[in-house]
Amino acid sequence: MNIGIVGLGVVGNALYQVLDDKFQDIKRYDPAKGYYDKLTDADVIFICINDKNKDMSSTREAVKRVVEENKKAIIVLRTTILPGTTDSLILEHKRIIVFMPEFLREWNVTNDMINPDKIVIGTEDNEAFETLINIFKSNKDIVFTDDIIQVKPIEAEIAKLALNSLYLIKVVYAEQLFDVIKKYDCDYKNIYRIFQSDRQINERHLIPKHDGYRGAGGKCLPKDSNFMLHIAKLKEKDGMELLKIAIKLNKGYLKEGK
Repeated sequence: MNIGIVGLGVVGNALYQVLDDKFQDIKRYDPAKGYYDKLTDADVIFICINDKNKDMSSTREAVKRVVEENKKAIIVLRTTILPGTTDSLILEHKRIIVFMPEFLREWNVTNDMINPDKIVIGTEDNEAFETLINIFKSNKDIVFTDDIIQVKPIEAEIAKLALNSLYLIKVVYAEQLFDVIKKYDCDYKNIYRIFQSDRQINERHLIPKHDGYRGAGGKCLPKDSNFMLHIAKLKEKDGMELLKIAIKLNKGYLKEGK
């Protein structure tokens, strides 16, 4: 099995670190970082670029380049994209293209890659699904979760945006609760302990001033939340008003800082 990776940013580099010991001579392509390996012989190619264009032009160009160079590989998209992009690329290129969202925290990327709480693979091709599972199972360091979920590509695309949007809403809720609790002369840590003991919720994202700063920052949550709101508005004028309010409040917390 020959592996190729396009884009050696946070996600691509973490993927390389996890797979490098198990697959010899992984091919890397990222001109900005000095990687120009040929992808001709790869059986599976992961595209891990950061596409900042709402028309997905960078992703489309990357797929086009891969398709022209390699006539056989399964192509796996691991970047935030507009729902429906994977299906449109499949129709355009008549190739097996999979959307496999990453759920990584910037400060814990490699560990999250090795210890995933879920693996989501967006494909209706069962052979491609099994191939990807076997790639990750080949690394015995990966603590394999029972939550391996096969869905349609568009469902995986939306799930990535929806989860990060929900995380942002939780962060904003915790920040607002923190401010109220202070005025009642209560210790938020004690409230949080109760959150931790509740089986109905996951207490993650409910710690105000995480890392010393207020609000949901970083590269993923604000970006994906704005993207989620964008795709909601494409289908429904007043879609996801709660998320719209949370994004506005979060911007205020980020400006406030510590």
